[in-house]
Amino acid sequence: MILLEPPPSAMNWTPTVHRRHRHALGMPTLLALVVGCTPAQPATSPPVPSASPAHSASPVPSPTGPPPNFVLLMADDLDETLMPYMPRVKRLLTDQGTSLSRYYVNIPWCCPSRVTTLRGQYAHNTGVFSVNPPDGGYVEFYERGEERSTLATWLQSAGYRTGLFGKYLNGFPHQVPKLPLDYVPPGWNSWVTPVKGAPFSGFNYTLSMNGRLVQRPPTADNYLTDVLAREAEKFVSAKDERPFFAFVTPLMPHLPAVPAPRHAGMFPDLKAPRTPNFDPPDAA
Repeated sequence: MILLEPPPSAMNWTPTVHRRHRHALGMPTLLALVVGCTPAQPATSPPVPSASPAHSASPVPSPTGPPPNFVLLMADDLDETLMPYMPRVKRLLTDQGTSLSRYYVNIPWCCPSRVTTLRGQYAHNTGVFSVNPPDGGYVEFYERGEERSTLATWLQSAGYRTGLFGKYLNGFPHQVPKLPLDYVPPGWNSWVTPVKGAPFSGFNYTLSMNGRLVQRPPTADNYLTDVLAREAEKFVSAKDERPFFAFVTPLMPHLPAVPAPRHAGMFPDLKAPRTPNFDPPDAA
């Protein structure tokens, strides 16, 4: 699944969803593409896998076949109008998928939407309303104990191997000073996320990689999106009979929206759409 996280201004966006099944490593793989934008009460816990055989450490194949693999991709502030400039996405997903022309976002903002994705709850249940404390950010998620029960822990309990490759939550892990930079949250077998430097520039960053810190020199081969893609490819291609859940969350095209060197200058005349709501005058 690809979730294109919305900018906060896109409150009334009508996105498109694309879903496709294919076989990878002998198991069906589910991909979906969502184009759009992606004060508190105590959080209630979503359903947690039980100790029944269906949620044992060894996945139980369904009557129709083995458990599916899942690839969930979430881009950061990717505008729907950019989709025509992504021919591979169009060819592999859009042209072969099922489209849903409408959906609704509880809070179209980075951290609240990401927590909703991980927990399956609205913000009034998670208590995460923004990207910073006192009503949001990673620290709110952590202190409420919510990362102990997420999509990752549920699937891991069901026998899946899980991996995150990219951005986790705003303020991770710095908003919780007691946590080391190489901290790996519960539920993740593979963990690759930037924790230091300037990752939104695409270069000059330090990764937390499965409990160790790796600093990448600013070379063309180390453009962050490419590094995350390579790590995710290793994960899904590993010789492991367990089904997998890969959560791939590149930081692009979030500002400053630095492209890979090979893509710089591809669209020199491209401008942001000049719709009626572009740069409106001050209503005051």
